[in-house]
Amino acid sequence: MSDSADTDGAYTIIWNSAPDITTDTSLGEKNSPFSISYKIVDKDGDAVSATVKLDNTTVVTTDKVDQTKTYTYEVTFTALNSLGLGAHTFTITATDAMSNTSTVTITWTKTASPITISGTDSDLGNIWKAPTVTYSVSDLNNKSCSVVEAIDGETTKTISDVTLGQNYTVDMSTFESLTPETKHTLTITAKNSDSAVVVRTITFTKYADHLGFYTSPISTDEAAKRINVVISYTKEATLKVEVANDACAISPTWEDATDAVKEGKVYEFTNEPTDGFGIAVKVTITKTDSTERVYCNSLGFSFS
Repeated sequence: MSDSADTDGAYTIIWNSAPDITTDTSLGEKNSPFSISYKIVDKDGDAVSATVKLDNTTVVTTDKVDQTKTYTYEVTFTALNSLGLGAHTFTITATDAMSNTSTVTITWTKTASPITISGTDSDLGNIWKAPTVTYSVSDLNNKSCSVVEAIDGETTKTISDVTLGQNYTVDMSTFESLTPETKHTLTITAKNSDSAVVVRTITFTKYADHLGFYTSPISTDEAAKRINVVISYTKEATLKVEVANDACAISPTWEDATDAVKEGKVYEFTNEPTDGFGIAVKVTITKTDSTERVYCNSLGFSFS
């Protein structure tokens, strides 16, 4: 209602309007990352809140809209890749302080990317050796393509201009530095000159490739001459047993006693130290292709 009466003594009813939403409502076909832009203005000067939904999922919530600002929402290749082919919508809803609401729907269609990477997304399961992953890139329109290989989001190799149809092998040189007992994600992202993008995703859990430990040194009055080691371990794995008779030295001399241990024999030390007398045993159990985990069930030794 107007603040003062008209000349005839009557007051004018002024209806509060819903916010105005300005945007492009039809985006056509999409097969690469893109963005939407929108602006919200309330002609009555009321405060406005807003939400943006991608299909039925709220992706943006704005409690207080800046009515001087043009907002942008980016559809990343990850988000795009998660959507099925066909029609999709963005729904922008703006509500002012008087509870007046405006809604605008943006329509677009996800189409198949003209660029493809051979193979399928997969999980390699539990591995302790770097896998060999090969792939090739194709483009229906023979556009030039680039590739980025990454592990856990960290780029490991970039190819600026791939040869379409040629096989490439993923760079796995960082495998040894990956955290063990953890799931990792390898991605191969191909992008053509029209910005169409496709991603191949391969996951795996890295297991440690060996179990290693050594016993605390047992101090002796003189250097031991021989040692008998008995161990129970995963038989399919590769065993290495090292022993030292100067285990209390700053840098012990480790001798390989593996063969004697496997044969159930006493090992005769060759080292004749003059100090640091003490006994310790170092064990390394390394996985082979037939072992997923390795164990040391028991370890015992005697010396003289």
